Amino acid sequence: MPVPALRERADDVLPLARYAARQARLREVDFTRAAERLLTSHHWPGNIDELFSAVQAAALLAETIDVRHLPSTLVGRPGPHLSRIEAVERDEIVRCLSRPGITVAAAAAELGLGRATIYRRMARLGITLPK
Repeated sequence: MPVPALRERADDVLPLARYAARQARLREVDFTRAAERLLTSHHWPGNIDELFSAVQAAALLAETIDVRHLPSTLVGRPGPHLSRIEAVERDEIVRCLSRPGITVAAAAAELGLGRATIYRRMARLGITLPK
């Protein structure tokens, strides 16, 4: 018997998201109500793989996951505060920094940026590192 798509199992989204975040941070991660609403309302065309990818990347950036930590594809960005180019730039920096063991300096080098430049862009784009 095939398992229904994730979009048909909204009750499973938050437990799976918490599990994915715990796998990335190796401890419990909180979600804001706005992030929970976004996660449960998304249609998840990529099913569990898309959910895990989105949540694990966000969990590496914050101890409490908010909408701003989730990929722009879920949030519907670019919004009034980010242009399309900034949204792509933000997603690329987040993708780089989400890899296990990568440092900001290594991410900057991979992106062809200086260390000071990546820190400035992170500040401008609202990207924070976990404490």
